[in-house]
Amino acid sequence: MTNVINPITALAFVKDPSGTVRLLLAGEGPYLKVFEESNGRLIAIKRAFEAQAIHGIIAIAALDYDDPDLDGVTEVLIWGGRCLRLGLLRYGPGAGPLQVEIELKEELKVDDWILGGCFDPEVREPDERNSSCSRKYDSVVLTAHNVAYGICQDKNQQSIVKRIVAGPDSMLYSAYIDWTGSGRCLVASGTAFGDILLWSFPESGVKADSVSPVSSHLHHTIHRS
Repeated sequence: MTNVINPITALAFVKDPSGTVRLLLAGEGPYLKVFEESNGRLIAIKRAFEAQAIHGIIAIAALDYDDPDLDGVTEVLIWGGRCLRLGLLRYGPGAGPLQVEIELKEELKVDDWILGGCFDPEVREPDERNSSCSRKYDSVVLTAHNVAYGICQDKNQQSIVKRIVAGPDSMLYSAYIDWTGSGRCLVASGTAFGDILLWSFPESGVKADSVSPVSSHLHHTIHRS
């Protein structure tokens, strides 16, 4: 396996399905690499984008699948610029050195630069994922103009991306988004003027077949001193 050295542009940690091995996921330019943290061994490498560096990586264990083909895999979401890709880390069987295969789905694009993303930890049941995107989105990303987009898969396993809601109108330099335990998605947005906007939108707004307008709520603005 050739280890092409590029500047590191994104990092994330995840454990293998056994919970005993900690993996480092690294974005090096357009390449996604998987390392074993304890010894630095390069386990897998795959080019994610043709002409775009990876800017962010998140990963989550894929739980509660009835399909044995998807048992014990790790889901990943990677993005860079306006581009994003969903994928899986599959683990080799048996004893010996850990083996990982990277599978990436088709490349998707949104209308603006992506600054953050998250998975919904509760959407892991087959009837919620593989129908016709009629339930919830698998994941959400936030762009540089404070707009949230949802990603899900239809019954043919094709990825779909859809605009959900816009937060307070502002140009952002950074953003963090996550699901809360109170039925809402919470966003922390760092603006170009040095302020931090804390806002949210209802979890019901991330139903992929929803046609009702989704409203956002600004909780607090932290002004730069």
